[in-house]
Amino acid sequence: MAYPNRLGGPGCKTLTNPGSRDNYIKTQCFAVPAAPNMAFWLANCDQFPPNAQPADPTQPPFAATFPDCFNLRGNAGRNILVGPGLTSLDFSLFKNIPIRRISERFNVQFRAEIFNILNHANFAPPTHA
Repeated sequence: MAYPNRLGGPGCKTLTNPGSRDNYIKTQCFAVPAAPNMAFWLANCDQFPPNAQPADPTQPPFAATFPDCFNLRGNAGRNILVGPGLTSLDFSLFKNIPIRRISERFNVQFRAEIFNILNHANFAPPTHA
C-alpha cells in the first residue's frame, strides 16, 4: 500500500505526537483505501496486502461496507509526515595572539570548541516495522 486514505476527525489535524516514542505517527488518522462498490472490488482490488498469505483465496470477503482494496491509491499525499527536528548547538571560542618577536604576521591561536553543548540526543525518524 503506497498511499493510505487520510482520515479527518478529532485529533487528526496534526499527524504526529511529538515526544511520544511508541505512538509518534497517529495511525488512527489513516485507513486502507476502500473500493467504491462491490463490482469495482471484484474487478480490480487485491484482497490482501502484498506478501500476505490469504486464509482462503477462493472466498471474497463480504461485509456491510465495501472491503479494503490494498492496491488502490488513497488520498494521503507524499511526504505529509515530518520526523522529529534535529537540534545541534556547537560553541567555539578563539583568540588570535600576535607574536611580533618572531614576525609581523605570526599569530598563535587559542581555540576552545564544544560540540552539542546542550547535550540533546537526535534519534532517527520513526519507521514502520
